[in-house]
Amino acid sequence: MSTRVYELAKELGLKSQELLDRIQEWDLPVKKNVQAGLDPEMVERIKQLIAAPTRPAHAAPVAPPRPSPPEKPAISSSPASTTAPRPAPATGPAPAATPAPTPVTPPRAPSPPPVASALTSAPAAAP
Repeated sequence: MSTRVYELAKELGLKSQELLDRIQEWDLPVKKNVQAGLDPEMVERIKQLIAAPTRPAHAAPVAPPRPSPPEKPAISSSPASTTAPRPAPATGPAPAATPAPTPVTPPRAPSPPPVASALTSAPAAAP
C-alpha cells in the first residue's frame, strides 16, 4: 500500500510543500505533487533522512560562531570626531506646551465721514 506525500508530511509534523521541497533537495525520484504515492521503501528512506539531518553537498559550509565584538567606547578616539556626546534624555514629565501666539491683525482704516446731502444739510430759510 502506498502513502501519499501529504499523509507522510502530517505524520512527520511538516507542511506538505515543505516535505516536497526537502524531497527535491535530496534528489529522490518523487513527483512534485502532494497527492503523489510513496512506496514503503521510499517512506523509510525519507524518515531516515528527516531523523538524521545532514547538510546537502551543494550547501555552503557552516562557519563556527564568532565571539561577540567588544563594546565600543562612548567617545571615539579618532581625531576626525569633534562632536561632543549628547546628554541623556530627561526622565521627568514633559514640559507644558506654550500656546500658539494669536495672529495680529492691523487696525482698520477709519470709515469716511458721512456725506451730507444738500437737502438735509442746508439751513432752514427764515419766513
